[in-house]
Amino acid sequence: MKVQQFGEAMDFHYLLLENYKKINLSERDLSVILMIEHLSKQGNDLITPDSLSLKMTLKPADIDETIVSLMKKKYLSYELNKNKMTASLDGLKKRLYSEFAKSIRESETTLLDDDKAKRLSFLSSFYESQLSRSLSPLEMSSLTEWISNGFSDNDIKDSLLNALALNQKSFRSVERILREKRRALDNSKEGMSAVNEKWSKDIEETMKIAKRMWGDDK
Repeated sequence: MKVQQFGEAMDFHYLLLENYKKINLSERDLSVILMIEHLSKQGNDLITPDSLSLKMTLKPADIDETIVSLMKKKYLSYELNKNKMTASLDGLKKRLYSEFAKSIRESETTLLDDDKAKRLSFLSSFYESQLSRSLSPLEMSSLTEWISNGFSDNDIKDSLLNALALNQKSFRSVERILREKRRALDNSKEGMSAVNEKWSKDIEETMKIAKRMWGDDK
């Protein structure tokens, strides 16, 4: 499975240089990875220790040892694509994206007071268990926004469950349900609601800006 949104979300080279030590890579690993990425972008298919050694000062034996190590860590794989064996760094990119998402999660938490931070931790765990996957940085930002906008934990949980019951798994669907609940509650109490079309357009504009920053989350 290709990492479709990785390049949109954050530059691969930036994340690699920022996190290579954290994910247990050496400078030799780093140089081999960067050269594999470089040759792949040039359209080279099967990238071997011999072909890498033509571009590097490392010996073929050292490069071979590095490649074996990267494969054991599942950062590098060789895949058959249209009858051609190609080198893939998707495993590494997924790991780097995970580190990126984790850093965003931590920064979101530090921006909240203790009570809201605990709520974010609880709700993100609930969402991940229901969706059977980790939340993206954009989705974590959405949860933080809902908490800051005064939605209760039960509303945020129930809106996801309602969306899933309709076979809708996107945060847009959850946002719509939350908005309708807030509008109905406001109307019942005040006879009017601040959750109007302008508010909806503001949310959509915010989502567009976030997508440009983090990539297009479904």
